Amino acid sequence: MTLALTHPAVGTDHFLEIDGLLLHLWRMGDLDLPAVVVLHGIMGHAREWDTLSSLLSTRYHVVAVDQRGHGQSAWSTDYTASRMADDLIGVVEELGLATPHVVAHSMGGMAALLAAARRPELFGHLALIDIGPDSLTPALALTLSGWIE
Repeated sequence: MTLALTHPAVGTDHFLEIDGLLLHLWRMGDLDLPAVVVLHGIMGHAREWDTLSSLLSTRYHVVAVDQRGHGQSAWSTDYTASRMADDLIGVVEELGLATPHVVAHSMGGMAALLAAARRPELFGHLALIDIGPDSLTPALALTLSGWIE
């Protein structure tokens, strides 16, 4: 199946400070709609989700996050999956999102899994791409910093 969008990805840039770190968000759709948060994988950025975000924004308020050290978000010294999970929890709480669904790829999936495990009451469904629960090992989580650098 081929999908062609006939309209550009219309959204707005936002910056949110979570525990002293400035994160960039790309938001689309009506703020009164149920929320979907999308998280990219390593070396990605929020705008790589434009096609999906455009399609979802007709029924959802979409929040695409540039994770720490990616896109327009600030660099950090801590790139563990645990810290990225804290960022996701912070975004959901700061924006007051009511049980958002999360679509996450790879590294973003690790963050989403940890965040949902820590605070299951905050999240709706998780759609994880190219990641599974057995992928989050301490060794892999510690190597994220090296990959990003």
